[in-house]
Amino acid sequence: MSLFNTCCVPGCPNSDVGASHEEFGDFVCGQHYAAGAPALRERLRVTQKRLAALRAKWDDDRYFGEILARGRYLKFCALLEWAQENVDRAWSRVMLDILAAEGREAAPRPQLVRIAS
Repeated sequence: MSLFNTCCVPGCPNSDVGASHEEFGDFVCGQHYAAGAPALRERLRVTQKRLAALRAKWDDDRYFGEILARGRYLKFCALLEWAQENVDRAWSRVMLDILAAEGREAAPRPQLVRIAS
């Protein structure tokens, strides 16, 4: 469930979801998400996919039973935490890039002043 009903970029009224972060409960619209660096967007996609795969294994009773039987419960918990931290970090980097791009576009352009000599 999203905490915001619009894009989390200040001043953006769009409500279409380009990318979201489950844990934070926020999202950016497709237009702003497309403004992020492609490498950062790809990193976010890969880390979210990895976390989803690990969560699916956590929810699979058979796989979870094997983890318990092998004594790997704490190791798997640490792996899940690591994957979640990677998603958080990737989301933060994408958001910083988007907000920086917004700031560059909104910043007033310096005017050159000609000095008479």
